Amino acid sequence: MRQLLLVSTYFPPQPEAGALRPGYLAKYLPEFGWEATVVTRQCGVSQSQINVFARPDRKVSPGLSSPNPRIQFLKKMPLARQSAALIRSVAYFPDESIGWLPEALKLASNAASKVRFHALLSTFGPPTVHIAGSVLERKLALPWVADYRDPWSYSEYGGKGPIRRFLEYVLERRLVKRARVLTCVSEFVAKKLERTHPKRDIRIIPNASDMTEWDSIADGRPTTFTFCFAGRLYGGQRNPDMLFAAVQDMRRDGEAAGQALRFEFYGPDTDVALASAQRYDLTDIVRTFNTVPRESVLMAERKSAVLLALLKMDSRTASETGSKLLEFVGARRPVLAVGPDKSVVRGFMDTSGLGYFAGTQEECKWAIRQLFQRFSNGLFDIELNSNWKPFTSRDLAREFSEVLDEIARD
Repeated sequence: MRQLLLVSTYFPPQPEAGALRPGYLAKYLPEFGWEATVVTRQCGVSQSQINVFARPDRKVSPGLSSPNPRIQFLKKMPLARQSAALIRSVAYFPDESIGWLPEALKLASNAASKVRFHALLSTFGPPTVHIAGSVLERKLALPWVADYRDPWSYSEYGGKGPIRRFLEYVLERRLVKRARVLTCVSEFVAKKLERTHPKRDIRIIPNASDMTEWDSIADGRPTTFTFCFAGRLYGGQRNPDMLFAAVQDMRRDGEAAGQALRFEFYGPDTDVALASAQRYDLTDIVRTFNTVPRESVLMAERKSAVLLALLKMDSRTASETGSKLLEFVGARRPVLAVGPDKSVVRGFMDTSGLGYFAGTQEECKWAIRQLFQRFSNGLFDIELNSNWKPFTSRDLAREFSEVLDEIARD
């Protein structure tokens, strides 16, 4: 059995979408001749069959310092907020996980003293993991795969200015140039990587779904016409505004579907959804929850009538798909995906039969009506197209194992 050193900020049971890909790899790579030892910031890992190097006795701070009441007060002042943002962007360059870097390197060195590794894989984001990967590639002399779940330098998220983008571009090019192979989740990310890393070996290995996650989740039949969203809204860069505008119109017109609708939002920035609900006078039908354990999210998704996927309403992001859609396959509930009109997700929904896509307010109304009719008729489960199959977690592990086999032979 060959040995892989896997570096990831997120790892199960962390309730983060970024934990799924490395979690699937660690779980299924042994079937293809590779055993993963994981270096992560996560505490309380429950997968006993996986070697995990983390700090079990405390949570590692996501940044360099803890807030205090005086700083919180100053942040309420406009000039102080601007100054604090500037200081933070410098202190936390390139991201807020940079304070974890020394510990990550120490944990990796400790792991290397116990295991003879054949390859190294770091999975982005945040950028700190590729900094760790670059250092470890040199220190341990291991062939390195740099995996990207999202773009780095050319990300459409984060609101970075041109100077910050340029500095990250230079840093990324310099750090990742020694990686043997770059892997990413989609053609969208691959095109971004080609701008930063021209003429590099870039392989697309999509996000995957693991049906076994649902084995212990009860098949709770939905009793209300509830739409469930679980994930990040990126400070409002993704938001339900267009959908809520459609629902507001339907309620004003007295439509049964609009009157029956309820929404549940789970995640770290659900204040975005609540603010949107206030703008469209929908606070009576919107409930928000903070980040909860993944099992609780899966239970909420299965008990809901409809699963909601919100994409950034920006034509520049029309090629992104996100990672939630494949998770929804296991929930067996129909999906409403809302995004830019020409999003590739429109085609994905048509091909898979997973649900409906809406790129306009009128399309939102039409989809809600169709979904309500299904719900009213007791049709809760999706009907996937017979000629479509999801990319599974075993498929993911197999394709990564082929890359690892290739670079380990060199």
